[in-house]
Amino acid sequence: MKLIKPLIFCLIFLGFLSSTFITPPSQAAKTFQNNEDKKKEDKDKKEDKKKSDRDKKIEKLTAEELAEIVLLAYGGRNELQQVRTTGIEEGTIKLANEDKDIEGRITKRFSRKSPDAQDLTRIDVKLPNQEITFGFNGFTVWAARDGVGFTPDPSAEKSFSASLVHNYESLLRYKELGGTLERAGIEFIVGIENLLLDLTHKNGAKTRYFISSKSYRILHLEYEVMLSDDKPTKFRESFFDFRPIQNTIVPAKSVLYENGRFIQEILFTQIRYHSPITEETFIKY
Repeated sequence: MKLIKPLIFCLIFLGFLSSTFITPPSQAAKTFQNNEDKKKEDKDKKEDKKKSDRDKKIEKLTAEELAEIVLLAYGGRNELQQVRTTGIEEGTIKLANEDKDIEGRITKRFSRKSPDAQDLTRIDVKLPNQEITFGFNGFTVWAARDGVGFTPDPSAEKSFSASLVHNYESLLRYKELGGTLERAGIEFIVGIENLLLDLTHKNGAKTRYFISSKSYRILHLEYEVMLSDDKPTKFRESFFDFRPIQNTIVPAKSVLYENGRFIQEILFTQIRYHSPITEETFIKY
């Protein structure tokens, strides 16, 4: 009995200590989890505050301020003006066809003109069964098939002429070309936040640009063209594979949709700017 009483006292004392000073395993786990949850909650609050502050800054940007940030993302106005005086872009092209897409080679040449005159442009497309050329000589659109000039279909001419106005570089040159800008809200596309910017060109035509809120690169653009008397045709061009070329950023790949239907994909594999090109290149074939 003498040994049992001290033993009982020790057990009672240990029980008192454990219940008073030592947290049971289940309670310890719960406390740890609560602490982790609080840390996560605090971190989320900080992230939300950062995001909220960033969103507020983006919201406060004027259309011109947003456009100037886009310009910086592509290399800056001065660099773009010095480098992209002329250009030769070569690569592959894929055209939609009922049975099977047609693949070929494409070469695009351009020469910048003053803001009062439209750029000279020539596009040569080599397909398996023919070679098509479209050009703009500063006054009119001309075309050739296998080296022989022809009058293009009115809708094809309108589409080509529209592409000379509604392109990503028009936003990069909005000041020089006399365009006006307007913010048009925010849209999420495939989980990516796009800042919408509308550009009204000098001729009154409009292009909507979809700009990444992270990289400030142009991911898509949209515009409408009256190809017939019925209703306008809606075009959307999407840009991918951004590459550094001569201290500027270039989207090497573009995909074009007409009324939501895929019609063309271009991948430029060789791009050279500020290269000598004679004006005769743009006059006729």
